[in-house]
Amino acid sequence: DLHSFPTRRSSDLSTLDGELARVSASVTFDTDKAKEVLTKLNAQRKSQGLSSLSMDTGSEAYKLACVRAADMAVYDHSSSSSPMYGSLDAMVAKWNLTASSHASENIWKASSKTASEIHTRFQANSNSQKIRMSSGYTEVGIAIVEKNGQTYIAEIYLK
Repeated sequence: DLHSFPTRRSSDLSTLDGELARVSASVTFDTDKAKEVLTKLNAQRKSQGLSSLSMDTGSEAYKLACVRAADMAVYDHSSSSSPMYGSLDAMVAKWNLTASSHASENIWKASSKTASEIHTRFQANSNSQKIRMSSGYTEVGIAIVEKNGQTYIAEIYLK
């Protein structure tokens, strides 16, 4: 079935790394576009006197963003409550992620969008902008999946 993840073994869900490996087999991440969004986000933050956010592909924020974007693409949804994982807080709890006392996300599903369009849309939404411009965050994970003419974007912010 092209619309489902590869077979799940119970061990896969026990770690974020295991789940990321499993879902990564089903989608392709547009890492160049994600880096462009980060560049635009950090330029906006700098213009407002805020520090830049780092994005490390080994971080929990990045791995969560990848799992969330893959989940949205495979199940074709853009709800903050995933049919597979539930809420972002449930995901953090499921994998006992310690780097985060507070996690926030911006997610979006749209017909194919450029990095500029993604950045502009998140900045135009007051709730998304509040998260993106928060001085409390130092790290972000941005993952973008293109599938069937749709763009699935997940930005995960950890404190």
